[in-house]
Amino acid sequence: MRKVMWLKIFRGNEILYKADGTPSNENQIVKLLHGTLECSNYLKYLRGSGLCKVDVVKLQEQVGNEFRDIEIPDELREEVRLAHEGSDEVVLTDEQKRIKELEETVKSLSELMKLKSSPKEVVDEDVVEKSNGEVSSLDDLKEMYKEKFGKKPFYSWDADKLKEKLDI
Repeated sequence: MRKVMWLKIFRGNEILYKADGTPSNENQIVKLLHGTLECSNYLKYLRGSGLCKVDVVKLQEQVGNEFRDIEIPDELREEVRLAHEGSDEVVLTDEQKRIKELEETVKSLSELMKLKSSPKEVVDEDVVEKSNGEVSSLDDLKEMYKEKFGKKPFYSWDADKLKEKLDI
């Protein structure tokens, strides 16, 4: 029993509709014998063919010299959809799988080390302590430099460099 599938293909980047609701894109019906080399090659190169939509319109089964309409299975619709749009699933090579596995291991070990280590204070690089004990931001130091020398400090200088230049 041979199955003939009827595909309706629409050319263009997107489907455009007329005022009456019919598509204005160039479209045509393609009949393919399912399971043949022609069908598999057609589906293989469907993705890069400049079609914006592909629908399975009809499926027929040949019995003797007659063709009977049969219900279109969801698997066939999905096969055509995947051939046209591609799969959402990314297939990783063995090397990529190994790298992903190692990255996950490193991440879990680093989280474990953070939990086991004693909590340490995180020092904000933009905040420095003045000589009299007050806290000053990097912006304040840059402003002090500008007032003292009449020009902006070099953009890559950190708080320590600015303190050195200001003799703080």
